[in-house]
Order: sequence, then structure tokens, then C-alpha cells
Amino acid sequence: MTNITKLAQFFDNQLKSDVKNVIITCDDRSGVYELFGKYVIDQDALGVKVRGVTTGSTLYSFSTLKNAVSWCTLQNEGRMSDAGRLYYLDSKICSIEFDIAVHKKMLESASAQNRLIYRIKLQEDTYKRRIVLKEINSYINSSKRLQDARFSKKPKFFGFAR
Repeated sequence: MTNITKLAQFFDNQLKSDVKNVIITCDDRSGVYELFGKYVIDQDALGVKVRGVTTGSTLYSFSTLKNAVSWCTLQNEGRMSDAGRLYYLDSKICSIEFDIAVHKKMLESASAQNRLIYRIKLQEDTYKRRIVLKEINSYINSSKRLQDARFSKKPKFFGFAR
């Protein structure tokens, strides 16, 4: 039996469910994260997928790992509306990024008359992007505060304290 298998069995058998609620692990070889004993996050060329541990089916897809981890934290804390809003904003930012790419491409090939239109569209897209990123960062910071509070509430175990 390998050390990893022994360690996994130890965690499964010995840790209480309240301690599992704060554990976030990452498998260095596969790059898969497990959060709170409920969620699995893996990355591929298309983005970041969040799956349920028990079901294995994809719950949501995100553009960044940070957004996926924040969503899991908010969801785990019962902040469903915040988690839903974060998911919406993540998809919105992808749409805005696509619009920016299209408008940049059109600006390059536009006639002199249409250049102003595409510059204005790029400015609008950049403004929208800034606003959405600001709101996403507020949810990310909120999830950090929630997780810090959860870590500080947990008792010492195995002689380690935060």
C-alpha cells in the first residue's frame, strides 16, 4: 500500500465531517482540486469544471480557477444567491472578452468612417469589463473572508493551529 493510499484512508477514517468542511486539497500530478469533501475542480483547454464529489457530473464551468473556488466557497456557506451571481458574472466576462476581440478585429479592418464607431464600442466593452471584474472581485473577497472565518473557528487538530 502506498503512502498516498494510507494517507487517504487515514483522512477518510479519522477526520470528522466538520474538519472535512475546511479541507482543500490539490493533486499535483493531475491538477485536480477537492474542496470541502463536496466539490472537485479540474481544468482543461475549455476552462475550469466544477463537479460534485458524489455525483461526478459537471455542475458548472468557469473561466478561471479563482472564480470556481470562490463559487464553491460561497455555495458551501449557503450563499446561493451570491454563488449564482458569481456564475452569471463569470459567463458575462467571457462574453465581454469575446466582444472586445471582435471589435478589435473589426477596428483593424474598418474604413476611416467606421473606425470611430469601433473605438467607441471598444471603450464601452472595456468599461463593462471593468465593472464586471470589480463585482467579481467583491465576491472573491467575500469568499476569502468566509473561508478565513471558517478556518479560525475550527479547533486545533493533530497539534496544528492556524
